[in-house]
This record gives sequence, C-alpha cells and structure tokens, in this order.
Amino acid sequence: ENYPDGNCPTQDPEKYFHGEKVSNVVGGLANGVADKANIYGIAMSSYTYVNFIKALEYIYESANMRPHKTVINMSYGGYLPINEKFPLTKKFREIVKKLNEAGAIMVASAGNYGKLSYNEETNMYFLPCAFDEVICVGGTSIIGYMDSDKYDLDIKSNFGKGVDIFAPYFTDVKFIDDKHEIWYERGYGTSGSSPLVAGVAATIMSEHPDIEFNSTSMLKYLTKTGIKNIISDTHGSPNVFINNGKRVVYSTKEQYTGCGPNAGNHKCQDGYCCSAEGFCGKTADYCGVGCQPKFGLCN
Repeated sequence: ENYPDGNCPTQDPEKYFHGEKVSNVVGGLANGVADKANIYGIAMSSYTYVNFIKALEYIYESANMRPHKTVINMSYGGYLPINEKFPLTKKFREIVKKLNEAGAIMVASAGNYGKLSYNEETNMYFLPCAFDEVICVGGTSIIGYMDSDKYDLDIKSNFGKGVDIFAPYFTDVKFIDDKHEIWYERGYGTSGSSPLVAGVAATIMSEHPDIEFNSTSMLKYLTKTGIKNIISDTHGSPNVFINNGKRVVYSTKEQYTGCGPNAGNHKCQDGYCCSAEGFCGKTADYCGVGCQPKFGLCN
C-alpha cells in the first residue's frame, strides 16, 4: 500500500516499533541525524542468528547495495562462541567480511547487558558488533547537567574489547503506529546509540564523495574526528565519543594554529593539506583519509 504523505505505519504492533525508532534516529525528518538519507528496512520474521545472517546476505545481493555508499545499521546482536569453526560464527563472519570488502559500512549496537563485549574467560563475544569489520557502538549517559566532564558509560551498555566508539544511550524518537497515531518517546539502549553513529557516517560519506569508505576506513575517520577522553571510564574501550566535526571554535584574539572548524574555519597556506584533526601539513598523515578539502589541498 502506498501512503501519499510518506508515512508508512507499522503493520505488526507486537514488534514494539523497534525498527521505526531506529530509522527515526538515523534519518527522521525532525530528529534524524541524516535526514536526507534513503532508508531501506529489512523485516525479519523472528529474532534469530539465522535471520540476521540471511538479512545481510540479502543486502549483499541487492541492487540497493552501492559500494562505498551504503551504511548498514544493525541494532541487534547476541553472544556466540569465539570460534571460527562454530557454524553460526563462521557464516556470520563470512557475510560481514564480504560486505566490508564490497565497500559497505557496518555499524552495530554493543548490547545492553552491562558486560564485556569480548569475553575471553567465557569464550563468548557479542556479534555482529565484536567483528573487526563492524563499527561497534556503546552507550553513554550524562550525570547531572549537560556537562562534557560528566559523561559516563551507561551501566547497561556493554564495554571493553570490541567496542570502538560511544554515543548517547538515550534518544528522542517519533514514529507512527498501525493506527496512524503519532508517538513521541524517550528511547534507550545501544539500539539507539548505533543509528546515531550510522547517521553521522552517512553525512560524512555525502560530504566526501571522493573517498571510497568501508567500515575500516570510516572507523578511522570517526576516531580522528571523535571527542577524546570525556567519558569517565570505558573499561578498556577506546575513549572516543561520536562527533560530526561541525563544531566551529573561534579564537577571541583571532589567532589560529590549525585549520578547519576547530580553528575558526581557518585555511592552510597554499600547497598544504588540512588533516581530519585540524592541522596543516604535506605528508600522508595530513593528506590521507579525513583530509578537509575546504580548508586545504587534498591528495
């Protein structure tokens, strides 16, 4: 059925509107991070590893899978044995590796168990998030007022080895149910943290059409532009908080030592590249992935 207003309601209310909420975080017109993104949802009849794998295989074979232009958000997961010979682990690994090699950017939720994402003692890891080819997103909460010095790992977010970056654990969402009623809700969980990062990744791809991103290179970019060391304790995970790089910092004395948004949108001198971290230089460290062409030369 076609809906002229573009609002397609949920057909099965027993699914708790999880997909609608996640999609709203990624690209909702009012609240979405990447509100101009095209979103394709893959429905699964049941929450099983087999369906997770089949959904990814469908994406890999689909005409909508565009190399270096596709972001796959996976707000799901579970623990499987750390064993490449275990059938489900093996199949999961194979399709994730194929998608990464094909130029897809995969982002997944770290899980809401408050446990290690990669636990060598129990020989279990949280998949698909813990795969190297997937950007694994944990969740943070804020203690008291909105103060960057008071970010904390949410008590329910998974953590440790395998978790690559963090985003807010709580999100505000808007969705339409099967009766065309509009709902506003405060969502929680790494299921919302993951699409925040997926949305930022989509905007970065749009701004840098010349860069052929996959999960590996996108994580490198997000790590460079992310805000460092503002989370009180990540329990072994990289202390990186998602940032879209759009904050402009101005000097009251109009004196800048760098380039880009962190230096008042200052440009480098001729022949120099502006790195992702906002410094001018000529080597690959400055001119490679994340180079900002608006503020200097990029090779």
